[in-house]
Order: sequence, then structure tokens, then C-alpha cells
Amino acid sequence: MPEISLPKATQSTLLIVTTTKLITALLLLIVVFSGLLGVFSKLGLSQHAQIGLTILLVAAISWITEFVPLFITSLIVLAMTLIWLQPALAQTSTTITPTVFLAPFFSNLILLFLGGFVLAAGMEKEQLDRRLARMILSRSGQNVPSLLAALMASTAILSMWVSNTATCAMMIAMLTPIFNNLPPAASTRKILLLGIAFAANLGGLGTPIGTPPNAIVIEYLKKIDSAPTFLEWMMIGVPGAILLVTLAWFLLLTYFRGFKLTTPLLTTQSLAPWNRRSLVVFIVVMLTAAGWMTVDLHGLSTGTIALFPCIMLFGTGLLSQQDLRHLPWEVLLLMGGGLCLGQVIQTTGLADEIIAMLPLQNLSLYWLTVVAGTFAC
Repeated sequence: MPEISLPKATQSTLLIVTTTKLITALLLLIVVFSGLLGVFSKLGLSQHAQIGLTILLVAAISWITEFVPLFITSLIVLAMTLIWLQPALAQTSTTITPTVFLAPFFSNLILLFLGGFVLAAGMEKEQLDRRLARMILSRSGQNVPSLLAALMASTAILSMWVSNTATCAMMIAMLTPIFNNLPPAASTRKILLLGIAFAANLGGLGTPIGTPPNAIVIEYLKKIDSAPTFLEWMMIGVPGAILLVTLAWFLLLTYFRGFKLTTPLLTTQSLAPWNRRSLVVFIVVMLTAAGWMTVDLHGLSTGTIALFPCIMLFGTGLLSQQDLRHLPWEVLLLMGGGLCLGQVIQTTGLADEIIAMLPLQNLSLYWLTVVAGTFAC
């Protein structure tokens, strides 16, 4: 058989990828053996904190380099926790069980994300996404700045009530008809997609339920009787979100020189008329959003409310088992791994020990906020 030769550019790319994989694998081995041999004890960390630091470094390196698929890293975190950390904790007087590390993979936050994904699937199936895309285009036209502003505003508003990831997935699914009209490498496509991503993140700042970190912070604030009400949070979060979304809009258009770009109008493909199925999906979307907006009134968690669209859309046959298989389960596993890693850091005392090492005692509140924000980023 004739020998197949790859182009030099392809060979160079493969060489770079292979070299990067080998370096990453070597770095991961060094980290793991450092944890096993107690090298991190030189930092003054306890045994449990050393294991926690090892798991944290393995997760960070794997996620940043994408050495393996992101959701596989989440499963690696869980495996290391159950095989290595939990037995070490069991040898002490602690009563921490494996359930503590398993629970994040089906926690309230995971249910919240699942509900958002199910809503997006229902809207796509009944063409509510196309209706919204056509409505946005009919008001913004072909001008990219106005179209981007409309998309980012819609995404930001939605992300205040639906989780950021679910909102982003839902908006991209809704606007697929628009993206299909654009060349794959077009600047317009990049501007619109990045605009949705940025607006989904920034809009989530607006309400306590907009993004999981908000809910986590409120839980901690409740423990010290300092939690703001829903309205108090919005009085700070909404103006901040508006300012940041506007800044992101300007930066995207400046970077991609998109102020003079135009986009093709949506194809005139006819939409199915409103029927019972689409009406039920619309009602479920509205009721779920209303439930998330009124958490303080009825006391149900956002995850519990997210069960409603799952039960209604699948229970009534509006979504099928095939639709269930197509949900982005890898995102839920990724989120579960992140939450599990948070439990590792908390239960091992790693965060407390690291903070104790930092010279923060003499810092003003302003600089303490800067340091904390930088570490969070």
C-alpha cells in the first residue's frame, strides 16, 4: 500500500499536541506522587489538607489543559476523593461519609441546571426558540450592533432567572437559525456567540438565583444573619449587570470591528402554528420562571422548582426518552465535579490553612476585597 504522508502543518500540530499531553501527564504524576510522599507537608499543611491540595492541583491542571474531557476530570476528582481522601478521614474521629462527596452530583444546583436544560429542549422542540429569534431579528434588523445589544439584553435578563449555563445553551439553541445563515469564520458569528456567553455570565449577577455562586454566598450570609433580601440584592446586582453588559458590548464591537457589520435576515421558513403542545410548553416556562422569582414567598428551593418542568414535559410526552438522552449530561457532571471539589477543600480544612498562611491581618477592607476577588477569578 502507498505510504500516506501528512502535510507539514498537520505534522507540526500533532507533534505539539503530543508533546503537550506528555508534559501534562508528567506534571500530573509529579503532583500525585508529591501528595503520596508528603512533599506538601513542607508548606505546613496537615495530612488531610495535603490530600485536598493534591486533588485540587490535579483537577486544575486537567481542566486547564483539557488533558482529558472536562467531565472525566470531575469523575477523577470523585474517584480520588472516595479512594484516597475519605479513607484518610475515616481514620480520624471525623464522621464524614462518602455521601458528602457523592451528594454534589445530584444537589440542588444540579437540579436547577437540569431544569434549565429541559426547558431549553422543550422550547426548541416546539419552535418557541425560532419564534423568539424571529421576534428579536424583527426588532433589531440586520445591523450587528443593535442585534448584539438585543441578544445580550435578552440573554442577561433570562440569566437573572435561569442558570447561566442553561440560559446560554437555550439562547444558542434558539438562535441557531441565525447562525446557520452566517459563514463559520464570520466575525459576526463570533461577536454574537461571545456576546451571548458574556451576557449570560454577567446577567446572572442581577438576582440571587441567577448563578450558583450567588446562592452559595447567600447561604453563608444567612449563617451570620447578614443575607440580603431578593430586592436588596437586585438593587445592587441589576445596575452592576447593566454596566458590565454594556461594557462587554462595546469591547466586542471594538475588538472585532463590528460597528459596520450586517447579518443576513433569518430565512423565511414557515413556523408551525401555535397548538396545544406549544402552549403547554410556554405555560411551563412561565410558571417555572415565576417559581424561581418567588422563592422567598413559597420557600421551595430553586432545584425543587426545577423538577416541575422535568415532570411536566416528560410526563405529558412533550419530551421523549430520546430527548432525555440528548440533554448535555456532561455539563452536569462537570458541575458536580466542581461542587465535589468544593467539599474536598472545605472538609480537609485546606482553605482555612491557606488563608492562615496569607498576611491578611493588616489589610484594609478594600484591599482584602481586591485580594479575595483576584483569587476567585
